[in-house]
Amino acid sequence: MKRKFVATGSCDSTVMLNALFQLGKSFGYAFEGLFYLLRSQRNARIEVCLGFFACALGAWLHLSNVEWAIIVFTIALVLDSRRFKYID
Repeated sequence: MKRKFVATGSCDSTVMLNALFQLGKSFGYAFEGLFYLLRSQRNARIEVCLGFFACALGAWLHLSNVEWAIIVFTIALVLDSRRFKYID
């Protein structure tokens, strides 16, 4: 038997707000790490600039959805590999 989500009481909304707050905190930590990476690593700043250039070029060339997915995945992979290289 499947349960349906029904927000009827204050308890349900409190749980939902707490989950959203925790999600917001998680994104805050992720962006804090990204900003630290950009502040501390010159090559990461260069890679981000090249990523923006690749996106601008892709917009100018009117890439398809699959090509955009490949570009975004590649940019994320490069930045992620940079992050793993400098973990203390």
